Amino acid sequence: MLKSLKKREFKKLTRIKNVKIKNKKKTKIQTEKLILKCRSVVKTMIKNFFFLKKQVNKKELNKLADAVMDLKDIAERIFQRIDNKISELKEIEKRLDEKIKKLEKLSTKEEPPKISKMAYDKRNEIVKLLNTGMELKDISKTLNIPLGEVELIVNLYKIKTKEK
Repeated sequence: MLKSLKKREFKKLTRIKNVKIKNKKKTKIQTEKLILKCRSVVKTMIKNFFFLKKQVNKKELNKLADAVMDLKDIAERIFQRIDNKISELKEIEKRLDEKIKKLEKLSTKEEPPKISKMAYDKRNEIVKLLNTGMELKDISKTLNIPLGEVELIVNLYKIKTKEK
């Protein structure tokens, strides 16, 4: 449309330019006519220019509006993805907290009992009485410890002393 308007206006201007002034008396009248024609051509060109400018602006505005809508859609999808990732991270965080609690419970459990002072004293008492020459049955009755336990401790003591 723009090219056809330009061609038409160009043809009008060239026609006006090519008019030959034949008579000097008629010159004034012709120049006035030419000026009027030029004014009308210029006015129509200006109108066409503003019309085309509005059309171009409308098209550009429509394109911009479409682009804005596309960007809005993309932004919504991105925000949705972000929300999904946030919820996934919260779930992971919950699972990690649960595992941390389990680990803390496991780490705070009592360690397996080491030889208690009482058991150590019992062993020393058995060894002391054995070294005095007391028999295993008597040691068992004196300390109120089962005979099998006394025998075990004595055998372990003998093995230990042989190693040294």
